[in-house]
Amino acid sequence: MPENLSETGKKAYDAIMEVLKDQELDLADCVAFHSPLEWKNRGELHGLTSHLIVVYYGGELGKFFSLDKAGSDNYYGYEKMNMILRAAGLYFEECTSWYAAIHSIRG
Repeated sequence: MPENLSETGKKAYDAIMEVLKDQELDLADCVAFHSPLEWKNRGELHGLTSHLIVVYYGGELGKFFSLDKAGSDNYYGYEKMNMILRAAGLYFEECTSWYAAIHSIRG
C-alpha cells in the first residue's frame, strides 16, 4: 500500500487486493499502486484527483482494469473488480492503456 493515501484510497486498495487474492495474482515484485501525491510528484498530469492510481503496463493487473487486456479468458476478473469497487462506493477509470485511476461514485 502506498504512503499518503486517504481513507478512501486505503479502502480502494483493500478492495482491489481482495479481488487479486481471489484470483491468486502474485504482486510480490510489482510497484503498481501510487497515491495521487506520489503520482503528481512523478510529473504525471492525469488521475491527480483520484484516490488511488493503479499501474498495469506490461503486467497481469491489466486484465482487471482494461477490457482490451482482459479478453474472454479473464472477463470474470474485470467484472469482479467492477463489482467489488462499486460495493465500496468506488469505480475505476482507465486513463491510458497502462494505468487506471480509482474515484468515488458521486450521487
